[in-house]
Amino acid sequence: MVDVLAQVIPFLVIGFIIYLANQKAAGREVPLLGFLLYSMAILPFVYVLLGWLGGTSDSNDAAYVSPQMGAAALLITVLLSAFSLTVIRSPQLRINLRRFFGTAYNPESAVHLTAIVLIFALVSFTISNFVLSGGISGLAESLEVDESAIPNLILTQVIWILAALLGVGLMIRRGAVAAAARLGLRIPKPEDFNWGLGYGLLSYLGVIGFVVVWALLTSPEQLAEQTAASQQLAGIFSSIPQVFILSVLIAIGEEMFFRGAIQPVFGIGFTSVFFAVLHTQYTLTPATFALFGVSLVFGWLRQRHSTSAAIIAHFIYNFIQLALGILVSTS
Repeated sequence: MVDVLAQVIPFLVIGFIIYLANQKAAGREVPLLGFLLYSMAILPFVYVLLGWLGGTSDSNDAAYVSPQMGAAALLITVLLSAFSLTVIRSPQLRINLRRFFGTAYNPESAVHLTAIVLIFALVSFTISNFVLSGGISGLAESLEVDESAIPNLILTQVIWILAALLGVGLMIRRGAVAAAARLGLRIPKPEDFNWGLGYGLLSYLGVIGFVVVWALLTSPEQLAEQTAASQQLAGIFSSIPQVFILSVLIAIGEEMFFRGAIQPVFGIGFTSVFFAVLHTQYTLTPATFALFGVSLVFGWLRQRHSTSAAIIAHFIYNFIQLALGILVSTS
C-alpha cells in the first residue's frame, strides 16, 4: 500500500499541474500554475539534500551515501533546478530553445513549459533515488526483496498512459480522435506489424551484439555488478503468459508517453536521452547507451510510421528477452 501511494500521490500532483497547463493553453487564467512550476523546479533539490544528509548518518536505516556520490547528485540536481527556474522566468530562453528542440516546440505554450519543468524534475528525482538507494548494488537488493515489483510495474504503465492522455489535453483541448492522432495511435496496419516486428527483432539482436562486446571488454565481476539490477528486475517474471501481458503493458505505456506525447515536441534525441535516464536499472553502465540506441529505433518508427508500430517493436524487444530468460532458467 505504501508503494502504491508513493506513486499515486505524486502522479495526482503532477496530473493536476498538467491539467492546469492545458487549461491555460485553452485560454483560461490559471494564476496557480506559476507557483506550482516554481515548486516543482525547487523540490528535487530539497529532496536530494535531505536524503543525502540522512544517508550519511549512521543513526537510521537509510542506505549509506558516499560524500562523492551525494555531492554529484546534489550538483546535478542544482544544475537542473537552476535551468528549470531560468526557463520559467526567461521568455527569451524559451524562444532560444526552439533552435534545439525544433519547430514543433512552442515557446509560448504553457503545456510545453510545464513539460520541460516536469521532465527535468523527474530526471532529478530518478538520479537522486538511484544515489540514495545505494547505487546499482542497492537498487539490485531492493528489487530482490520487493515482492510488489510487478503490481508497481503495472501501476507505472497506467500512470504513463494517463500522463500521455492528460498531456495532449484529452477532453480539455482535444477530443478522443484528435488526441489519438496527436499521440500517433491508430489501428495497426500491415506496415506497422511488419516494421514493428522487424525492428523489434533487430533491436534485440543489436543489444545482444552490444552485450557480447561489453562482456569481452569487462571483467566478469564488474559485468555481474553492472547487470545486477537489470537481472533482478527480469527475475521477477515467472511465466510466459505473465511476460506477454506485462510486455504489452510496458510497450503501450512507455511508447504512448515517450514517443507519442513527448517526442513530437522535443525530438528523437532528447526523448531518447530522457527515456534511457529513467531506466534506473541500467544507470551508470554501458547498457544505458544500448538503451539509448533502442530508443532511437523506436523514435524513428514513430516518426516514419506510427506510435502503434513503435509499440509493436517495443513489445517484441521486451517479450523476446524476458521469455528467453524464463526458458533458459527453467531448462
